[in-house]
Amino acid sequence: MTSFLGRRLPTLGRCAAACIVVALTLWVALLPGGATADTPVTRVYVNPASVVLPVTGTTTLEVRVDNVSDLYGADVQLAFDPTVLQVLDDNPKMVGVQVTPGPLLQAALVDDIEADADNNLGSVRFIRTLLNPMPAVSGSGVLLTFRIEALAPGHSPLDFAISDLVGLSGSDIFLISHSTTGGSVTVVPIAPATVSLSANPGALQVGASTVLTATVANNLGNPVADGTAVTFTCTNGRFANGSTTYGATTVSGVAQAVFTATTQGTATIAASAGDASDSLQLAISAANPPQYTVRLPIVARGSH
Repeated sequence: MTSFLGRRLPTLGRCAAACIVVALTLWVALLPGGATADTPVTRVYVNPASVVLPVTGTTTLEVRVDNVSDLYGADVQLAFDPTVLQVLDDNPKMVGVQVTPGPLLQAALVDDIEADADNNLGSVRFIRTLLNPMPAVSGSGVLLTFRIEALAPGHSPLDFAISDLVGLSGSDIFLISHSTTGGSVTVVPIAPATVSLSANPGALQVGASTVLTATVANNLGNPVADGTAVTFTCTNGRFANGSTTYGATTVSGVAQAVFTATTQGTATIAASAGDASDSLQLAISAANPPQYTVRLPIVARGSH
C-alpha cells in the first residue's frame, strides 16, 4: 500500500500531524500479529536509570532507543513527582518548559509536534516525526534530553506513561515492538557544612547546668533539613542522659543539649553534624561551701 505517513505528513500542520501519529499507533496496535516485530529487541529507556541529587542539585537525563530499525516517528511521555523535582527550560525563547530533541531522529525535514514539560502535572512529552522524503533511521541513539533540578528530599520515579515508536519500511507503516525501562531520582538533604556551638550560661560551678545550642547550616548558608543528627560530647560533666555523649536532631537548623558540670576545671564540649563540627571550653569553679546559720539561745541574766 502507499505510505499514508510518507504522503501526507509534509503537507499537514502540527496538530494534524500529532493526530496522525496517535491514530497510526492505535491503528497498528489493532492489526494482526504480523504487523509488529515478533521479538521486541528494541529498547526505550531512561539514562542514567538511577540518580541521587542533593536539594538544589541539577543533572541531565536522556531517553535512549537501542536496536531500532526503520524508525520514522516517536511519541513518549514520562511521569515524575513535581514535589521532588522539576524540569528546567532548555529554550527560554519559547513558551513553556522545553526539552531538547536528541540526534536519533534528526534530519533536514522533521516535525517537532511537542517537546516540553509540565512541572505542575509532573510530565515530559516528546512527539517528533520525520517528513517525506527523509528516510527512516536504524540503530541506537538519544531520542531526547532534559535537565532536572532537585526541589525537596524524597524519591521520584520516571515512568513511561506513553511509549510509541512508528516505523516506515517502503510503503509499510507499522508499530515497532519494544520494551521500556523507566528511571528514578532520589533527592537527599544538603550535607551540613558548618556547626556553631554556644553555651548559656558560659561559666559554671560544680553541680550547675548550662544549655548548649548547636546551629547547623549547609554550604549555601541555610539551615539544614529538620531531623539532621547532631552529636554532643563533653568532659568534666554529663548530659541529661547521664552520659558524656548525647544525640539530638535539628529543628530549623538548631539542636540543643543540657550539660551539668561535675568536676572543677575546664570542660571541653563539642558538637558535630556529618563532617562539620565546633567546640568550646567552659570554666568550672568549685561549688560555694554551704552556708549555715547558727542561732544561739538568749539567756537572761538576772541581778542577785
